[in-house]
Amino acid sequence: MAMTAPRTTLQALWPTPGQELLLRAAVTSGRRALEAWDAWKASHDLIESELDHGSFRLLALVYKNLLAQGADEPLMPRLKGIYRYWWCSNQHLFYRAAGVIRELEGAGIPTIVLKGAAASVAYYRDTGVRPMGDIDLLVPVNRAAAAVAHLGRLGWRPARPRVQDLIRYQHSVRMENDKGEGLDLHWHVLAECVHRSADEGFWKRAVPIRILDVSSRALGPTDALLHAIVHGMRWNAEPTVRWVADAMAILRASEGAIDWTALEREARRQQVVLRLRMGLAYVRRNMGAPIPDRALERLRRTSPVGIERMEYKVLAVDADGQPLLRPGHVLLVLVQYMRFMTGKSLIQQIAETPSYLRYRLRGRRRTLRLITSLRSGVRRLFPRRFLPGEAA
Repeated sequence: MAMTAPRTTLQALWPTPGQELLLRAAVTSGRRALEAWDAWKASHDLIESELDHGSFRLLALVYKNLLAQGADEPLMPRLKGIYRYWWCSNQHLFYRAAGVIRELEGAGIPTIVLKGAAASVAYYRDTGVRPMGDIDLLVPVNRAAAAVAHLGRLGWRPARPRVQDLIRYQHSVRMENDKGEGLDLHWHVLAECVHRSADEGFWKRAVPIRILDVSSRALGPTDALLHAIVHGMRWNAEPTVRWVADAMAILRASEGAIDWTALEREARRQQVVLRLRMGLAYVRRNMGAPIPDRALERLRRTSPVGIERMEYKVLAVDADGQPLLRPGHVLLVLVQYMRFMTGKSLIQQIAETPSYLRYRLRGRRRTLRLITSLRSGVRRLFPRRFLPGEAA
């Protein structure tokens, strides 16, 4: 097995050399794909326990790509078995997703299918090549509480307490049932963008999709590309290199449907220009993605705002495996705070800061006493009748 050297924090955002070879075997064509596969298998094998999970989850897509290239590969039977395993696993998730969608839509709560399930149906057009660990559904932010309550009547419960705080400050919550099954219920598409109007454009541009026999929606191709890159470009204990494959699938399946001007405009609106630009440049340079020069040039001319640069520095803050609190964690909380305050007036920011800090620092008694004092001070400065959203 090949040994990998320790990686710097920001290097952890990108595929390793071995993962990059496997990605090329999965998403490129012709000789380039076959040479990448030969180079990868020279120092790796197909034993799951000896591969990182991100790489193992690419093997089903590698199988279908090698099959399409007519590869004379003795490992094809084993790769086919991996593909069939994921196909079967995914069918259980599609069945679960269809049931939840049917219930929510029947209760008048619209849904958008996100991530793996949507990509499998709308872009890969093969329900075995994109392994999934759970299902991800988006509901409108103003129906999130109703969705949680309705799912509760069906035996699903939030994995975290204080759902109203989660809806206010986060983008999703994991729901679980007594069988140990899970689903991620989202009310915002991007974890970074949690203001109430953040997703209006995504809903307007959503496209019809069917999960088994149930109708729902998926993000339009332009928004799906944005989501795949921005969501994927962050460190995770399980490498999320599949964002590269997802982006390639969206680009190839959509052909001329990507609106590059709208993509740049939405990235500016969501303040994710930097990650989008770097992600697009990577898939074009390393995977031969069909991205026009003018699209990348337009993004290069768009200067990322300061919060994006700060955020990029802490996207992989935990990649070194150290559990200790570090300055990067403080910066991460600061960035999340700044994101939450986007679009709010100075008065609103001052009024909401104590509640936000109480939420983020709950359980830390000494800090909470400080926050309580700060909240009292804010109330003296801004009497209750003048706080935003409250009647005079």
